[in-house]
Amino acid sequence: MRILSLRLKNLNSLKGEFLIDFRQPPFTETSLFAITGATGAGKTTLLDALCLALYHQTPRMKVISAASNELMTRHTAEALAEVEFEVKGVGYRAFWSQRRAREQADGKLQAPKVELAELHSGKLLSTRIQEKLQLTETLTGLDFERFTRSMLLAQGGFAAFLNAGANERAELLEELTGTEIYGRLSAAVFEHTRIEKQQLDLLQSQASGVMLLSDEQLEALQASRLQLQQQEQTLIPRQRQLQTALQLMRQVHDTQQRLAQLDQTRTTLQQGWQQQVHQGTLQLLLAQRVLEQETLWHQQQHEALEKAQTDLQREQQQCQTDIRELLAEQTEAQLQQQQNDLTKRQGHLDALLDLEKVSQRQAVQMTQLVELSEAKTTGLTELTQQRQPLRDTYTHIRDQVKDKEVLLRQEERIKQLEAHRQALQANEPCPLCGSREHPAIEAYQALDVSATEAALQSLRDQLELVREQGSQLTAEIAKVQAEADGLTRQIEALKTEQGNTASRLQHFYQILVLEPQQEATKTLSTQLMSEQQSLQQRLDSLNKLKQQQHAIEQQLTRQQQQQQAQYQADETRRQQAQQLQDLQQRFEALAGADNPAVSDPEVRADQSLTQCLAAIRSRLSQLEQQRSDLHQLEGQSLSLQESLKTALAQQSETQPEAVLQTEADQLADTLRQTSMQLGQLQQQLKQDHQLRETLGALQLKIDQQQQQCDRWQQLNHLIGAKDGAKYRRFAQGLTLDHLISLANTQLERLHNRFQLARREAAELEIEVIDTWQADARRDTRTLSGGESFLVSLALALGLSDLVSHKTSIDSLFLDEGFGTLDAETLEVALDALDNLNASGKTIGIISHVEALKERIPVQIRVSKQQGLGNSRLQVTG
Repeated sequence: MRILSLRLKNLNSLKGEFLIDFRQPPFTETSLFAITGATGAGKTTLLDALCLALYHQTPRMKVISAASNELMTRHTAEALAEVEFEVKGVGYRAFWSQRRAREQADGKLQAPKVELAELHSGKLLSTRIQEKLQLTETLTGLDFERFTRSMLLAQGGFAAFLNAGANERAELLEELTGTEIYGRLSAAVFEHTRIEKQQLDLLQSQASGVMLLSDEQLEALQASRLQLQQQEQTLIPRQRQLQTALQLMRQVHDTQQRLAQLDQTRTTLQQGWQQQVHQGTLQLLLAQRVLEQETLWHQQQHEALEKAQTDLQREQQQCQTDIRELLAEQTEAQLQQQQNDLTKRQGHLDALLDLEKVSQRQAVQMTQLVELSEAKTTGLTELTQQRQPLRDTYTHIRDQVKDKEVLLRQEERIKQLEAHRQALQANEPCPLCGSREHPAIEAYQALDVSATEAALQSLRDQLELVREQGSQLTAEIAKVQAEADGLTRQIEALKTEQGNTASRLQHFYQILVLEPQQEATKTLSTQLMSEQQSLQQRLDSLNKLKQQQHAIEQQLTRQQQQQQAQYQADETRRQQAQQLQDLQQRFEALAGADNPAVSDPEVRADQSLTQCLAAIRSRLSQLEQQRSDLHQLEGQSLSLQESLKTALAQQSETQPEAVLQTEADQLADTLRQTSMQLGQLQQQLKQDHQLRETLGALQLKIDQQQQQCDRWQQLNHLIGAKDGAKYRRFAQGLTLDHLISLANTQLERLHNRFQLARREAAELEIEVIDTWQADARRDTRTLSGGESFLVSLALALGLSDLVSHKTSIDSLFLDEGFGTLDAETLEVALDALDNLNASGKTIGIISHVEALKERIPVQIRVSKQQGLGNSRLQVTG
């Protein structure tokens, strides 16, 4: 960090506006300048303005706000401080100002205004107080405390770093050198060790939870299994023997039943065959009598049917005549009124039909809209389900992008250390860690930042593509949702229209049905008395018609009964004809040509009997087939008897079937229980075997995890700490060693009596080696004022030389301290400061010592104005 310019206005005794540009001569011709002036003139106010512009506070005044501002020059209405500075080649402008109300000196203080901007582009980075402070600290790597201890050594704080505690010194070294990475490594090692230990404890807990069978239990289970297997092998043969015996007994029983059924069937067939043969002649004579009566019956039925049809036609004509007489009693006026009523009701009916068509059309439209709505809802659900995987993919790629960005920043940080890696030599210690081996140099040299950038850009492209797809899907979902909402509104509107149509339908229904009923009721009430006689006459006529109708219905019923009887007679005649055919066959087979019933010339001459004989011949053929079936049944009976003898010969059991069945059931239960117990034992043995295999694999994992945990425990013992202090302190100790080396180089120029060293009993404590007292080690608090100033100055110059990746201190301001030096020590200090001109750092010294004024030609003089209490600035060189 280098200070480029300082502008201030109305601060303390410096009334008015002043500008000091360190980029202009004479500051460009030398790196050392002095700020001189009488005591109280306002020399330290320049440093106050520097702190005020950057951090909104000063070493002498911590709080400046709208409630209190002791820095603003009295009787003024505005104060400001502005600093332009450079960090890593980039220029910035920090601004602070405060006004009073109404631009009046007695006005109320207003809230301060701040700005932080880039010099080259003029881009405004922040105008808010806290945000500006955070950005300033991020850009410079210094907060207010670190700034006043490393870059600006104010009055009373010149020896702050020298006398600071270990923690404060560690914090300053960490921020200046960027060694916070070691703290994170230490904390990460501690955390990883804890995780590895938890994993080991979890595995051990899982192993302790596995319960194995003892050797005694295992032997007992195996013995029980062997006993059950032997018992099962003994019982199975007996079970098979019983099953075979029971099967033979069932076979004998079934064979005996089949024999009995065959004997019964054979006896039945023999009896039926004999009866049918003896009844053949009688059935033949019966068929002849049936044929003789058939013609007579047909003739009687035809006559009865003609008579019934004639009577029915006469009765129908009489009913029609009576109906015409009733209709003639209606008057022409009544008919006209009925015609008008019918015309009016026809109009209402047409309107009702039209409304029913509208209602049907609305129902169809409602069905279509509901189907469309359901389809839209289904599509919306599908689109929503499609969007969820896109969201998951987006989250996954976004996490990868973040990881790649972190990796890229790390690789860029590693690339920035290229010059330091090139300075490392084999077998020479690293200035930071002291190691003589540098195994990671080749890996860092092979680091390809462009590949990481390309991978990051590819992931960003994928992320953008997924985002666009998600956006399109979201838009489509919104479109489908809008269409679904529109369909819902159409459905609601259609429901309203259906309600209106239903109301109109109800209205016309009332006109067509209810009103005519009411009107008819009124008309009947007024005409009831006048039409009672006419009604009675009509009722009499109606009763007469009903009687006639009843007589017609009875006649129709008689006709139907006659038709049914005729149908049944036809069916009986067909059955008798079939029986006659069967009898003819049986008759011819039994009687032959010598049978007198068949040889009778009259019978042979009858055509019907000839047909019956043919039918009887067919029946006798069927009887012959039945006799053949009887022979087959006898053969089957003989075969079954042989099978029965064989089964009886194979029976070895003498006990009854019920006893054998009971023994078989008990034996089956015993075998089932034995098999169940054997399965349980085998399951226990199998489970124990699986648990032993699982425990073996788990023990292998435990051994591997134990080795891993031991390695991390060892590393944690070396550098691990929960707060990261152990490794950080180690790295800070190395940084302190480097700082002490730089400070000792400055001390050799300032005063060769003292050297600095780390105290052996503490990590970050500093002690002084007095070379004039046989290298005696002294506490820094035993130094005199002049000695403390020289040592502090050496540390301050060393701090300015200690460069990290965060902060490079290129400007240094020293406020007082030279007045405590004797003439000889002052001369030595001034000689050392003269040698700093070639270092490239800008060093400003605030002092009122005359000898210092003579040795430093470039000065910023602060002079008091007589009687006004104000001062003026003047740059000389």
